Amino acid sequence: MPDAIVRFRYPGRDAEDGRDDPRRKHFYLCQTDRVVSEIQVMAKGAHNSLHSHATEDGVWIVLAGAAIFYGEGDIVIAELGTHEGVLLPAGTKYWFESTSDEPLEILRVDYQIGSAVAAQT
Repeated sequence: MPDAIVRFRYPGRDAEDGRDDPRRKHFYLCQTDRVVSEIQVMAKGAHNSLHSHATEDGVWIVLAGAAIFYGEGDIVIAELGTHEGVLLPAGTKYWFESTSDEPLEILRVDYQIGSAVAAQT
């Protein structure tokens, strides 16, 4: 039997996300045991820390604003403007920051690989 269909809505960058960080917001759209999707909203200069997702390939698409993605040693992986994206294979170490005066709105879709996928084949 196929998974249930899930409908979701992004409330917009001005909505509250329940966190206490006005420079960074996270709006989770949907999640299953294989996929997670969210939109992050970040003020200019806001960033996350170097990290990786060991078992998830990740697609990032800039909806508004601009971002720079960095790898280990702060090497630039990608400079992205509106409607541009990057695919980060599982295990890629990265961090990114918002670089435009307009707030960054960035969509993330991660897909679980490895044992979860192998179990289905």
